[in-house]
Amino acid sequence: MPDAGEPSIDAMGTGTVEPPTLGPIPQTTYWSSVPIQGHGPSSGTILIQSDTGTTLTAPTQPSGDFCVDAPLRRSALTTFTLRAQDAAGNLSDPIQAHVHQSGTPPPPPQAGPSVNIAQGGTPATNMYTSSGTTDQMLDNDLSTWLAAWDWPWSNTWVWVQLAQRQSVFAARVYSSPDCTNVAYALLLSDRDAPGDPSESNTNWFRVADVTEGSGADELTFQPATARHMAVFFKDKGCGTIRQFHSIAELQTWTQPDQPPPAPTAPTCAGGVQ
Repeated sequence: MPDAGEPSIDAMGTGTVEPPTLGPIPQTTYWSSVPIQGHGPSSGTILIQSDTGTTLTAPTQPSGDFCVDAPLRRSALTTFTLRAQDAAGNLSDPIQAHVHQSGTPPPPPQAGPSVNIAQGGTPATNMYTSSGTTDQMLDNDLSTWLAAWDWPWSNTWVWVQLAQRQSVFAARVYSSPDCTNVAYALLLSDRDAPGDPSESNTNWFRVADVTEGSGADELTFQPATARHMAVFFKDKGCGTIRQFHSIAELQTWTQPDQPPPAPTAPTCAGGVQ
């Protein structure tokens, strides 16, 4: 909720805590607010200030997950500045997110053939980028890819908020030619704000457990309604000392001839509490 008594984020000193990592945030939306979800210090606080002058605070769970519903200016771009604060009061450097509100919600979509609803979705990762961008995981071009790394003890993932909520039955995970993703779990979630993907997070459910990935894995599973798909890595990939993973394309295929549910406004109440 807005807290008019909070001082300005920009006046709170220099960062001594890791900045928050963010889950997928759409660049554009027709809704009047957007759930901003991510990960910060355990049992800390996330400070969020918009360029409208509104300041929001979001407590982090013991796991570090947080979510806050942030209002948007109508027919305009809203810029959010976020900082993490740990339980001792130490602050991170700021990061920014930008969301443009435009238009009104569409009517319920109609049934049709199977389509890839990862394309046009919103990607995210908690890894450090070596080359490429997260958008290149969804560009329907196998000659481009995201290459990223993290420390060997870290839980690592790539995550896409699907372009629409719908019943899905298949996924395809393509690696770059020189770096095959061998071991990973394929996770789905039907929550608005599910929190970081993992097999221990009950907002996500596993639909495939890959132990011998080919670099061009085509996976089918029992149809399920989903808003999100994630790849949760279970090995070091191409790394030796560090984890290193490369994703050329993520695809999520709808169940053919099944009408999707009518759209509803996304909210933190649909996931992280």
